[in-house]
Amino acid sequence: MQIRMAPGVRYGPGLKATPYREFERRVRRYPRTALLRRCAATSAALEQVWAERQPSLHMSVQPWSLAGVARTCLAAGTEDRTANVSDNTVASLCSQFVNVGDPDVAVGLGIERVITKMAFEQFASQYSVMENLARSGALLLDHADGVPGAPRAQDWIDLLGVDLEQYLRLGFAAFVAMVENGGSVSRELLLDKRVAPAFAPVAPAEALAVLDRHFVAPLDRLRGQARDAEASGREKWSWNPLSATPLVKIGGDLVAPAAHLILDKITTTGLYYTAAPAWGSRFTDALGTMFERYVGTQLRLLTQAVLHPEIVYGPNGEKGCDYLLIFDEVVLLVEVKTLRPTVLVRTGQDDGEAELTKRIGHARDQLIRTAQLVRERHPAFAAIPDDRPTVGLIVTLEPFHLHQTGRAEQLLISAELAVGAAWAHDLEGTVAVLAEVEDAGARLLRVLGASDPWRRHLREAADGLPDAANPILDTAYERWSAMPQDAVQQAWDSDSASAHGRGVVPDSGF
Repeated sequence: MQIRMAPGVRYGPGLKATPYREFERRVRRYPRTALLRRCAATSAALEQVWAERQPSLHMSVQPWSLAGVARTCLAAGTEDRTANVSDNTVASLCSQFVNVGDPDVAVGLGIERVITKMAFEQFASQYSVMENLARSGALLLDHADGVPGAPRAQDWIDLLGVDLEQYLRLGFAAFVAMVENGGSVSRELLLDKRVAPAFAPVAPAEALAVLDRHFVAPLDRLRGQARDAEASGREKWSWNPLSATPLVKIGGDLVAPAAHLILDKITTTGLYYTAAPAWGSRFTDALGTMFERYVGTQLRLLTQAVLHPEIVYGPNGEKGCDYLLIFDEVVLLVEVKTLRPTVLVRTGQDDGEAELTKRIGHARDQLIRTAQLVRERHPAFAAIPDDRPTVGLIVTLEPFHLHQTGRAEQLLISAELAVGAAWAHDLEGTVAVLAEVEDAGARLLRVLGASDPWRRHLREAADGLPDAANPILDTAYERWSAMPQDAVQQAWDSDSASAHGRGVVPDSGF
């Protein structure tokens, strides 16, 4: 993972960063809808460049910087401006957004908070999209059977308007529509029978109704949400309403100023924020059990190990960690948490530090307690050997970027047990590569047993080995994306798309 800083940004003495209000004034120079449309065209072009594995010509033009420009435009922009909006306008504003200063540095609170914010702001767009999309079906459908409170097929239909897998297809189709049409598509086009295959088997009118319900919001509503959520002094990192409704209704068009946020809506994160308000603790409790099962399924790909599920011990039904894997070289203890970083954690605030310590610290303590029980030869753990090293791993549903933000030493260092942390994406990729590797246990011991907590990156256990597809994710992805993806794109390559698409992909090489 890499953190990008604009040229000229300095943190410390001689700070040259741009104040947020100055950046806001620069955004306000341009008419709101024209700037949003140009952001959308740039975003569409950027997605095409990334799909072809070509580097962006403008370092600052990134999915997260485009989203930041669009959020400020929504919150502060007006229509009564006459300045021309060009590709260079967007590139310049993205660079200025990257250059916005951090108030925590100005008052001497340190670089770690800056890195924390940048990590949560930037890293999400650096992960492979396929795995994040496939996880939605693999987790929420394939591991729901028998889980108390887990949503059933009809529950999803009642909530979404279609079944979950069709919802995923519609979200993906909407993303392709925006990318293939310069970030803006007319409602007339979406209802055109010539592009109906993109939504099949759902009729275009039904598909548009689902999009309107979950993906679309008018300008005025987004403006109010952006303003209401803006935190004084931390405007740059304030919640972006486009993450909830990434398509903006402008006249007869739907516009996607940050196209990647459409896909985010159909990841487990996006679905969580759709389902949790509707179903409350029933869903969140079930999600914990589903994710625990899901992690167990992933761990079973490591055929070199004997996998033991959670062990119950003691008079009150106390439980050890969720999984114990016995390799010839090491015993790996795994604790699973459906944790997601709150805004306090993502912005490195003091309350966030306390919350992080509580959430991750509890999982760490559970691993340490389990290791103690193994060492003490508790009868319930008799099948777990104590003649080899033991290491611990916390697996979370969402990333916490602990190692990259300097929190590893505080949270993971322990004289009793070496503990690492990883999120679902890291686990999925690592077990896929190590599935048939003879020295998988030795590799995991080397990485997770490192004396320096900063070096316990799970993915490094697969260093030097060829990439491998995760069969669990592949199966889930192929099922919900049963329609060939080229069929979706062909719908937008038709003459109707050329005739009705309102956006124009910029030719500046973004």
